[in-house]
Amino acid sequence: MKKDNYVLEKLMYIYIQTGQTNKIDKFINYIKQNQNLVKNIAVKLIKTGYLEFANDFIKNNILNIADKNLLMGTVYETKGDINKALTFYKKAFVFNKKPIYVYAYGRVLEIKGNYKEALKIYKMAKKNNDEFYKLIQERIKFLEGL
Repeated sequence: MKKDNYVLEKLMYIYIQTGQTNKIDKFINYIKQNQNLVKNIAVKLIKTGYLEFANDFIKNNILNIADKNLLMGTVYETKGDINKALTFYKKAFVFNKKPIYVYAYGRVLEIKGNYKEALKIYKMAKKNNDEFYKLIQERIKFLEGL
């Protein structure tokens, strides 16, 4: 029987919401093979406030180091711990210079008031047509105008 990722994602989320996290274990090996599914579940956990579970889920299931650090940064930013978020975003940035990683790191530098460093980081973004590259270009224009 082929497992439908959409249904599996919803089922796992229901297990989490209802406190039946032990039932997730039987799906872990399958979902680890599909890192996009794992990332989607992690993002949903963060957005819905299951931060402690998201923390463990990310640590144990995200295989890509840059993605793991980006998502951990998001968990800590959501918790309001900007310093810890900065640490994780910086690690993600070290491993990958794609716009999403650059934007996350630069934005937290801006939040902390380190505008010169944020501008320097933003300018390192690899040219790309994604939404984060466009946001980075807007941030560069803004910071250069200060």
